[in-house]
Amino acid sequence: MHQLQARKAYKITFFASLVGTVVAIAFVAYNGVSAWSGKSTSAETSRGSGSESPAPAPEDEKLVVTDSDLDMGTQYEADHYEHSFDVKNVSDQAITVAYWQRSCSCADVSPAGPLVFEPGETKKLTASFKLLPKKWSEDPSEGVLFSVRIYPTIRENDEDVKLGPWEFHCQVLPTIHFLPPVLNLGVHSEKEATIEGSADVAALLKVRSVECVGNARWDVDVQPPEGNRKSFRLKVRSKGTFQPEDIRETFTVISVRDDGESLPVKELMIVGQVIHDVVADPPQVLFGRQSCGGRGAETISLRSLTGRSFQVRSVVSDNEGLKVVPVEGGTGGTCKYSLSMGFVSEGKQNAVAKFVVQDSDGTEYELAVPLRYYGVKGR
Repeated sequence: MHQLQARKAYKITFFASLVGTVVAIAFVAYNGVSAWSGKSTSAETSRGSGSESPAPAPEDEKLVVTDSDLDMGTQYEADHYEHSFDVKNVSDQAITVAYWQRSCSCADVSPAGPLVFEPGETKKLTASFKLLPKKWSEDPSEGVLFSVRIYPTIRENDEDVKLGPWEFHCQVLPTIHFLPPVLNLGVHSEKEATIEGSADVAALLKVRSVECVGNARWDVDVQPPEGNRKSFRLKVRSKGTFQPEDIRETFTVISVRDDGESLPVKELMIVGQVIHDVVADPPQVLFGRQSCGGRGAETISLRSLTGRSFQVRSVVSDNEGLKVVPVEGGTGGTCKYSLSMGFVSEGKQNAVAKFVVQDSDGTEYELAVPLRYYGVKGR
């Protein structure tokens, strides 16, 4: 009899312990839910950490945001989305917000604290969000739910006390992306007649059309999906030759869904570099760590990127210990030079060999080849 009662008492105690554990886990999950995945996360602050208190019950709210301001509707994914909202102090005392805590680093509030709300006062604030889902649903047109809590935090008795929270939420839809994200055209000679490259327009939603207009220097051709390629393709092509310069331009891309709705306008960036036709290979000479009193030599090639003929009119050095001597074996659009340098001084040392080049069109320009070594005391 006593053993049966003991077993019953053990079962009741175990069941009560299990229920308590489940309730505790549920409470932690509710107060630390992340914006996208529902995984437990710790609250982050906009400044140094301090002691935190649990969020107050709804009836204790002092700074209130209406439900209509918390609901941001449906938005397209964006690295930076701003949302303005009104905050009212419904208490009969002034409240100073020291800073903002938030359940995800993807959110922030402006202006930052400290911020004073007088009794009954309403202020307009701006929240900024990163609406970038890590994973989409099987039907991307349904979007993904985004939700994040922001806690106005005050100081009471030398402790951080959270008010609120305000839970902002919206449905996020995917938009177009460029593959690659930035179109790198690479390095090209000023003698090249055209420079071109292409980027694909990737989209999870069905896209009816894509438009992109070039400018005075570039043509942009929009190619529809074809064969195994399921995406639109943007082909960028220069309209002529370029002087030596760094290329960095953007093109506006407009896309429309199958249902006729326009997707957010995106900017395709292209980068690259145009240089003189004759280059040094390698572009610099690194002797590394060398004992003072010694001497070293390296061979470099001067070559035309487009295979054109050229001449080296002269060579100038800014270091008396640097000797530049032509080496036999260069053919066509290539010539070789031996760069010999004496290691005289300790520490980091630099020198430059300057080649005055005349290209196939008779244009002259200077090609500088840096030389470096680190001098140490000889043994």
